[in-house]
Amino acid sequence: MPPFKFLSFIIFNILIYSCTNSTGQQHPRVFLSENFSYSELSNETKEILELWRPYLDSLIKNEKFNIDSSVWDTEIDPIGGIELYYHIKQSDGPINAEILNIQKLDSNKYSVKTAFYNLSESGRSKNSSLNCIYDIIIKKKGKAFKVYNFLSEYTEDWSRKQVGNIVYHYTPSYPFNQGKAKIMSEYCDSLANFFSTESPKINYYIFKNSQETFYSMGFLYNRDMYDTYQIFGRADPNRNIVYCGNNSEIFPHEIVHLYTHKYYSTLHNFFDEGLAEHLDFSIQAEKISKRKVMANYLKDNPQINLSNILELEDRIGNGISYKYDISCLLVEKLLEKGPKQALHKILNGGTKNEDFYATVTSILGIEKREINNIIRGWLTNY
Repeated sequence: MPPFKFLSFIIFNILIYSCTNSTGQQHPRVFLSENFSYSELSNETKEILELWRPYLDSLIKNEKFNIDSSVWDTEIDPIGGIELYYHIKQSDGPINAEILNIQKLDSNKYSVKTAFYNLSESGRSKNSSLNCIYDIIIKKKGKAFKVYNFLSEYTEDWSRKQVGNIVYHYTPSYPFNQGKAKIMSEYCDSLANFFSTESPKINYYIFKNSQETFYSMGFLYNRDMYDTYQIFGRADPNRNIVYCGNNSEIFPHEIVHLYTHKYYSTLHNFFDEGLAEHLDFSIQAEKISKRKVMANYLKDNPQINLSNILELEDRIGNGISYKYDISCLLVEKLLEKGPKQALHKILNGGTKNEDFYATVTSILGIEKREINNIIRGWLTNY
């Protein structure tokens, strides 16, 4: 148990980060509050707390994940904190970070659990909503404590097996399927050929479901953990890691993302999802059924203007999504216009919304206002 007694809520320090990077993008502001008395903490617990502050500071201000080596063990993982960084960075407003628990796990290891709340723009906690609860591991290395990647802690006793360029990580009780792993390895080689890149060594983690996937990243709570319609996966191109929450050796969608994120920084995220769906050989029947649902939905809603598809609410219900399902159809049709030329334009067209529309109209030879009728026309075949 933690070496301190919880007291009534006391705010003794507030740190506000309102950094602006070179592109003018403002980072989320983080308010730090703590619900226990600093004076009652042991010296070692204070040392842990004093490490957590610069770690969070380094994480929030970071653009390239080069976490300060004074707080993170960069010899083991030079770009730590990516999972929490991605999550916090998506917040539109200020965030309150509250330490819930500092727990001593053994003589040289602590767990620090922190709740992050979305606040109003005023920074007040009234009507705040829970964003996530995150756990970090802090270990003593030599005479100093350092923050460690939670994934390494979570999968410390897991089995490993390399098949081609993929190193699979899975629980000792998991019935590893060598045949499926070989299919996935060959698929990676085909992607390297498709994208004209090398085939990197990939660390592929097999998780039972979305919840376990998030647990492995350090999230004790995250709203996306309980998505009813979508199996969670994530590609981390910085560390060549693929998190797969489908309990299988095969998850083509996330492998595609690893390639696109690693080699094509000018790819629009709508095209990124479309390519991942288009190249996913494991969901062919599902693609057709979803297009039928989308076709009927759009037929019943003629007022929806697909010429402004990026401005629409993404999901229409039952797991059907413009960003996944329409984008998949769009990529398919664009590539039919000339596989090599169209692919080059898609991958290098740019990340801004106007870049997306310019790429679509350029390949199809149409004006932006015609996109709506073109897509609806494609869907009449389903």
